[in-house]
Amino acid sequence: MILASRLIWAFAFAIPVHSYAQWGGSRSDTIGVPPLHSIRQHMPCKEQLQSFKAAVTQYDHLATPSTVGITGTWVAIGFLNDESSTNCAGVVRGPAYELILDIGRDSLSIDMLAMPPMSVVAKRLATGELAFPLEDGGDDVHQYRCRLTIRRTLLCLDRKIGWGLELAKKRVDRLQRASSYSKPF
Repeated sequence: MILASRLIWAFAFAIPVHSYAQWGGSRSDTIGVPPLHSIRQHMPCKEQLQSFKAAVTQYDHLATPSTVGITGTWVAIGFLNDESSTNCAGVVRGPAYELILDIGRDSLSIDMLAMPPMSVVAKRLATGELAFPLEDGGDDVHQYRCRLTIRRTLLCLDRKIGWGLELAKKRVDRLQRASSYSKPF
């Protein structure tokens, strides 16, 4: 009986417990606010690319997007790099998506956690790819080129730095947008 009691206590204290402080603050000031740091996710869609290397291999064989086909709201479902993060429902941090692109006929708006909302100039390259710049919060501006996958997701790569984004067209609620939260992350 004593041994069983000790095993239960040992097991109970081995389970990690996450506090609000770990996710970015005290309970009183963070209810419903996205955590301070990204949380790596691994919940891929069926046949979703899992690495930057796999994305590069397939990229040149993908279709170039039509202007009408990509107009709308796109949510990041994958960040492809050395430590990829995927979530078929959309990579999230708390209640908000990590990255949302609103693509219009002649415009592209970016709503990304830890950054102010931005509008950038997107261009159609001679190859038919969609290209746009994306600031990383530091001094760097990354140049992404995008094509459509067979699953009708948008795959965007910056080969120079070895980063990729996979985005899916989704309907997004206002509270799922990073710009809905006034606190800096």
